[in-house]
Amino acid sequence: MNRTLVIKRAFQIAIIEGPDLNIAWQCDGFCQSESETGIEFSVDTENNVPFDALECFAFDLQNDPAPLHGIRPALIGNDGLSKKVRVPFLRPLTINQPFNVLLNCRLPGCITSGVQYYTASFSFEQGTIESAVVHLIFARCRPQWVKVYDCNKSGNTTLLNELRPFRDDGMTCEYVDMMQNAPGQSVRVYTYNLDTASEARQLSVVGA
Repeated sequence: MNRTLVIKRAFQIAIIEGPDLNIAWQCDGFCQSESETGIEFSVDTENNVPFDALECFAFDLQNDPAPLHGIRPALIGNDGLSKKVRVPFLRPLTINQPFNVLLNCRLPGCITSGVQYYTASFSFEQGTIESAVVHLIFARCRPQWVKVYDCNKSGNTTLLNELRPFRDDGMTCEYVDMMQNAPGQSVRVYTYNLDTASEARQLSVVGA
């Protein structure tokens, strides 16, 4: 649970391209503590990519709007299927100072055919997040369906919606889930089926 930062807006893009998953996660807000030097994210998949081989970099857009200065996140704890990474700010924050961070991560070989899951989560000590948007983009493929579930603290899931394509130009198929006043502690699970004949299952997760 993050108790030092308040998120105002969160924007996430997940691009499924063949067996690879590419993620861009941007969030902005302000510091509610006397001092903070970074923000943490979690990245989880069923196929373990060692942290040293993980293509993961970030930008502190508040201090580097261009952006020109890539930041290599630091691994916190064990290097396994579930990774906690910390992105340091270029300048430490003080109380009420704004921040804007972009994290990019490429997870190769974690996508197969069949029913799969992509999960977006928040773990901040605040009631709601003003705006949160998740984009799922399928390159050169179109899922049979995309469904959104809410997962509570007990692990129980509730179907919220079946998404319709926001854009489908024959090369990419994009789905968008827009949330206003999203809970500060929440998990949304996006299930999709790339091949109805397959029962293969895989889990990919990114959260902040």
